[in-house]
Amino acid sequence: MNKIINKEISFLQAIGIILVVLGHSGKHIPYLTKWIYSFHMPLFMFISGYLFNYNISGYKDFFIKKTKRLLVPYFIISTIAYIPKYLLGRFAMRPLVFSFKGYLNGFLYPENNPIIFFWFLPTLFFIMLISLFLLRCLKSKNTFYILLIGGFILAVVSKKYISIKLLGTSIVLYYFLFFTFGIFYRKYQILICSFLKLNEKKICLILNFVLVLNCLSNIPIIRVEYDIFISIIGILSMISLSKIYNKENYNFLNFLYGKSYTIYLLSWFPQVFIRIVGYQILNLSWTIVLPISFFFGIFIPYIANLFIIFITNKFKKISFLRIVFGI
Repeated sequence: MNKIINKEISFLQAIGIILVVLGHSGKHIPYLTKWIYSFHMPLFMFISGYLFNYNISGYKDFFIKKTKRLLVPYFIISTIAYIPKYLLGRFAMRPLVFSFKGYLNGFLYPENNPIIFFWFLPTLFFIMLISLFLLRCLKSKNTFYILLIGGFILAVVSKKYISIKLLGTSIVLYYFLFFTFGIFYRKYQILICSFLKLNEKKICLILNFVLVLNCLSNIPIIRVEYDIFISIIGILSMISLSKIYNKENYNFLNFLYGKSYTIYLLSWFPQVFIRIVGYQILNLSWTIVLPISFFFGIFIPYIANLFIIFITNKFKKISFLRIVFGI
C-alpha cells in the first residue's frame, strides 16, 4: 500500500511541476491558464501536507531541517536572481531597485521577491511550524477535523478581511487549508480512496468537467468559497488521474520523479532568458516562445539536477550544493 501511495504522490509532484512550468511559460491561452491557476499551487500545498511528518522528537531538529530544505534555497537562489533581474530591468514587468532596502524587501514581502513564485517557500515553512505546534497542542480525537474546518475558516477570513503582506501572512493563512487537507487525506486516505476507486476514469472525467466549466464561466474570483471548492476539485482530479496512471502502468512521467523541487527552484532562469530573447529581442510569436520556454524550464533544471548529483558524488566537499538546489 505504501509503495502504491508513494507512486501516486510522485506522480502528483511530477504533474504539479509540469503545471507550474507551463503556467510560467506564458498566459496566451486564457482557458488553459485559468485551469492551471485554479488548483496547481493548492496541489503542492496538499502534497506537502500529505508528506508532513509531525511525529518528530523536538522542535529544534525540525526547525533546522526545514530551514535547510526551504529557506536556504530561498535566500541563496533569490540572491543569485537579484542581480540579473536588476540588470535586465528594462525587460521586466516588475523592475527592481538596486539597494539593500529593495533586497531586504524581497524577503520581508515574499510577493516582491525577484522570483515572484518563490513566495511558496517561506509560506510552506511557516505553515509547517504552525501545523506542528497545533498538532502537538490538540490532543482531541477530532484533531484532524478541527484543523480542516479551522483551515477553511482561516482561508475565507484571510481572503475577505485580512491583507497583511509582511512575511506573506495572508497567504500563509489562506494556504494553511490545503496543507491540512493533505494531512487529513493521509489520515483518512483509505476511506477517500475507496470513493475515488469506484471508477477512476469516470470520476476523473467528472472532476475535470467541473474544472472545464469553471474555465468557461465568468464567476468573479472574489468568491472565495467557490475558489476553494474548485481548488479541492482540482486536487481530487489529479489524485484520480494518478490512480489511473499507476493502474495502467504508464511511465512516461517517471523521469521527473525526485526532480520537481530542483525544477521549481531553477526554472525561472531559463524561462526568463527564453522570454526576453523570444519576445523582446527577436519579436517571435507566442506559439514559438511558449513551447520553447516550457521545454527549457523543465529540462535545463532536470539536467542541472543530474549534474549536481554527479559532481557532489565525485567531490564530497561541495555536497552543500544538494541543499541549495533542492536535491
